[in-house]
Amino acid sequence: VSIVDLSIGFNIQLFPNPSDGHFTLVSSMELDDAEIIVCNTIGQVVQHQSQLSGRRLHLEMRHTAPGLYYGIVKQRHKTQTFTIFRQ
Repeated sequence: VSIVDLSIGFNIQLFPNPSDGHFTLVSSMELDDAEIIVCNTIGQVVQHQSQLSGRRLHLEMRHTAPGLYYGIVKQRHKTQTFTIFRQ
């Protein structure tokens, strides 16, 4: 019997959360040519950043209305989602 690891993501920490629009993302692994997609609750993309590298990334959302958003970090075949609370 074997166990197959179905997780294809990596750990993302987002802080502070909630925030007034300045967020920091910290990844458990070094990102290289990654992208961040932020969607509102009805699925509209409100922000997209690409060609990102490093373990610590900054997300600026002061241009968005306060509320709940969903973030996705993609790097090649790995994906991680997270929730964003914009005050």
